[in-house]
Amino acid sequence: MHSVRFNLNPVLLSVCLALAAGLAPAARAAEGEYRVKPGDTLIISLWNNSSASQEVLVDAEGRATYPPLDPIQVSGLTRAQIEQRFTDGLKAKRYREPRVTVNVKPGAAKQGEIYVLGAVKTPGRYPYSEGMRVMEALGLAGGLLPTADGARASVTRPGEDTTPVDLVRLLSQGEMAQNMVLQAGDTLVVPDREVASPQSITVFVAGQVSRAGPQQLSAGARASDAVAAAGGTTPSAALRKATIAREGKTLPVDLEAVFQRGNRDADPVLQEGDSLLVPEARYRVTLAGEFERPGSYTFKPGDRLSDAVALAGGCRQTGDLRKATLRRGGESIPVDLDAILNRAEMGQNLVLEDDDVLQVPQGAKIYITGPGVARQGFLIANREMTLVEAFIQAGGAAARANLKKATLVRMVDGKPAPRTVDLQAALQKGGEDRTLVMNDGDILYVPSKGSGFNLGTVLSGLHYLLLLTPL
Repeated sequence: MHSVRFNLNPVLLSVCLALAAGLAPAARAAEGEYRVKPGDTLIISLWNNSSASQEVLVDAEGRATYPPLDPIQVSGLTRAQIEQRFTDGLKAKRYREPRVTVNVKPGAAKQGEIYVLGAVKTPGRYPYSEGMRVMEALGLAGGLLPTADGARASVTRPGEDTTPVDLVRLLSQGEMAQNMVLQAGDTLVVPDREVASPQSITVFVAGQVSRAGPQQLSAGARASDAVAAAGGTTPSAALRKATIAREGKTLPVDLEAVFQRGNRDADPVLQEGDSLLVPEARYRVTLAGEFERPGSYTFKPGDRLSDAVALAGGCRQTGDLRKATLRRGGESIPVDLDAILNRAEMGQNLVLEDDDVLQVPQGAKIYITGPGVARQGFLIANREMTLVEAFIQAGGAAARANLKKATLVRMVDGKPAPRTVDLQAALQKGGEDRTLVMNDGDILYVPSKGSGFNLGTVLSGLHYLLLLTPL
């Protein structure tokens, strides 16, 4: 046997891995000028107009919008190339000698993922960055275990053959030809050394793995070991829905918890004759509530919440985008779609997962009535709306409106509780009711001069309107 195989200084190895994980991005940047990608932010300054400096987000299609120009494709361009495109566009708009400078703030959005499996300290799924190499991926996984057979490591790429990688020659001899460039979706597998054991088991691995079939494992092996032996999962694997067939029973296995969160309790010990199935993800998302076309849709791996909204044709004006929720694996996650879609705050623009449910609720329902209002009926507030804003949206005052004696009816402890509001003072930028925020189910009654307020009459009118126009 080759006893010299892993004669590596542990301190030196740790330093190498730290350099790979921490310094590789900077080294890659030195190889060529940075090229812009979706999720980056451009800081654009127009020097003959000192007030025209602004930040512009590069959208998912790789475009940047800088008024008065139409959206410009910038993905894959260098800073200088983008400056030239904006300059040419402004000249076409008859700007005189525009001087444009562009600075780039790289985005933090994920560009994909890789797997590092087998005899490493923390096997699992890791974020991929452009130009990542084997050594950097190994650093993310914490390095090799003492039992690792680094000479027989391999990289599996979806739809392509497996490429052997000799980590011994890379780490101990500095042979950089083994430090191959990775792509999103790659799986780096480091096998254990074959150790003679009186006990071994055979399990069958099927579904979305690189090499389906029977796998011989050491006694005590876990589900993650079987996945590693099968070359890792494919990008279309539904990790949360893996199962083990054992003696007529089906046992659920959450491989996502194992690989992404390092949950060893979710990684069951296998038995002789087990069959591990990793099913294909359907990549389906359900869009419910205030969408133009609610329903179930197929999405592409890497798509985000904003892409899901586009699949349904956008949101209705009646939807309260601030109060959307994402239901995922029994968890309900609050999402501010208004921040994502209208303010380009991408921190909440999560990557979609199979079987996600995105719900957009209807906004607050407000009833505006009375002879003193121009248009009686319902309003749907898709954002926070004040008393004054609701009144203005209803067309404002009718002839002979008695604005000082308006009434707001709000449910308190399950009962309608009317109170007088002075709309006249509120409209004149004063009064305590100017900033009053309307709640779901509020009723605003505006009388005319000489008329009064009767709660029973107002509620009867509301009931009749609901029969005609149910919400």
